[in-house]
Amino acid sequence: MTRGSVFNPNYRRSAESSARDESRAQWLVQALPDFGLVQLTGSGSDAIQLAFERKVEGTVVYWHSSSQYASFAELLVDALNISTTDHAVLQHSLRKWSERGEVLWVIADGEKLPVDLLMQIQRYAPVSKAGQFSVRVLLKISDTTLHSVSYKPLLSVVHERVGSLVSISGSHSDQSALSRYKIPALCFAGSIMMTGMLSLAMLEKFSSTPTPFDVTEAKAKAIEQTVKSESFEQGSTVDAFEIVSVNETTQLNEVINEWSTAWQVQNIDKYFSMYAQGYSAYKSMLPREWRRWRKKRLKQPTWISIEVGPVQLERVNEVEIHARFWQLYRSDGYQDNTFKILSFRKEGGTWKIIGETNQEVRLLSKE
Repeated sequence: MTRGSVFNPNYRRSAESSARDESRAQWLVQALPDFGLVQLTGSGSDAIQLAFERKVEGTVVYWHSSSQYASFAELLVDALNISTTDHAVLQHSLRKWSERGEVLWVIADGEKLPVDLLMQIQRYAPVSKAGQFSVRVLLKISDTTLHSVSYKPLLSVVHERVGSLVSISGSHSDQSALSRYKIPALCFAGSIMMTGMLSLAMLEKFSSTPTPFDVTEAKAKAIEQTVKSESFEQGSTVDAFEIVSVNETTQLNEVINEWSTAWQVQNIDKYFSMYAQGYSAYKSMLPREWRRWRKKRLKQPTWISIEVGPVQLERVNEVEIHARFWQLYRSDGYQDNTFKILSFRKEGGTWKIIGETNQEVRLLSKE
């Protein structure tokens, strides 16, 4: 009998599993600066954590019991050598610390820490001048625990998730559990659920790293979702099956990008040029009064960072289109996550904003 190579399927599975862990860990390193808090769950979480620890640069603090740190403020004081746990002083110190470009990675064991301590994490979310979170928390916690009633406030700020197998065509229980995320999470399983704050620009950013999902396919699905209208206001004269054209979709996405960029770089003239003539956000203000008030607000921060999530376009009538999206706003003194509706109509052949509504605002931190 001829002696030959023996195929070891267990070795192959082990190699494939290791590669997936490395890929997920790399995504965590890239995602945490943008999200601040990410859930790690599932049977492979320990292996992903080890791979994550090998990749991070800077200080890593482990928080696994109340006897170790009686509060999240104590953890920050110890790690950053700050003199007091007083909330106002600590917030100010954190803000200055983060603006210097300092970074702290925290791995918190959500299964061992009491819920009241975990809730404290959301109180401290300093961001750098580049608009990235400086305290980056990897929360190891199961879906069952995180989705229990007492954890609801924490769940609302956990926008991303890495863990066990979840797919779009998965079981009903998987789907119902994941749907309880207000901003559905990104899960690695060869497919992608993409809404909320994960924009196409971020997919481009992560595409340089090998990932277990098809970025091209994910982008195509996202674009398809922005083109199709899912609902129309009552009384609309437009056929319920009419969609926003590809050309209109391209134009409006460019306009939204220009609008958010002008806001971010605090280009006042460009920002106001995106709005229709005579526009005012409030009935109580004349257009010139609104612009004077808005100009002061735009110039107040020393820096601004804005991220716009996937845009859903909806035709209201023959001349008006609504754009719906999540917007992450961060500045040196204020951060929030807002579900925004912009109403557009052409003026002189150019799309202009004729209405702006903040449907939901989630405060992230405020000094």
